Amino acid sequence: MFENEAIFDKFNLCSSPDGSTILTGNYNNTFHLMDIDPAAHTQYELNYKKTTVSKQVLPGKMPPLQKMDYGRKTVACDFHPKRNVAAIASLNCFYIYGM
Repeated sequence: MFENEAIFDKFNLCSSPDGSTILTGNYNNTFHLMDIDPAAHTQYELNYKKTTVSKQVLPGKMPPLQKMDYGRKTVACDFHPKRNVAAIASLNCFYIYGM
């Protein structure tokens, strides 16, 4: 991380209009949706393939670490102020997800 100055990267963090979901960016062109409901405690990692796949990560069980591509990062994301719609920007692409 020190060699490519990734230590200085800043990822946006935002919450849904009802406050039940948190959204943040990550490396490898991925972003995370985290449900903050105490009963659920789930986290979903979505990617940008033609068929976006979400995988559930249970609390206390970390997924296996994979090689990080520090050049492909998602730093800009935000929720619509009144609807459950998220906008995510990565590199030269812009995605809109409805929940």
